Amino acid sequence: MSHLGSKAMLTQIDRIVLKFGGVKPLQAALKNAGYDVTDITIRRWNYPKKRYGRDGSVPKAPLDAIVRAARLEGIILTPEDLDPRPIPASGKYVPNFEEAQEADENEF
Repeated sequence: MSHLGSKAMLTQIDRIVLKFGGVKPLQAALKNAGYDVTDITIRRWNYPKKRYGRDGSVPKAPLDAIVRAARLEGIILTPEDLDPRPIPASGKYVPNFEEAQEADENEF
């Protein structure tokens, strides 16, 4: 989970790992789907780019394999799970700052 400001955020890989039940189950599902990857590589996708990570986004080839693995495992991935943008850990999806302000104003 990444932290932007004081709010905890779920990255794309955080959401996917949660759906699969952890990094090791995701790794096993990917292997069953024909995509061999280490758990360290999966964890590295959440590292910041300055540490040779991906800031929480999954590269295209593994993302295709994740979709295939989910289908084989009977796991439903939503469009929000596959969106590379972080979302608040509360689960409320806010695509950009302007819409976030508007959503906050409309909650009262």
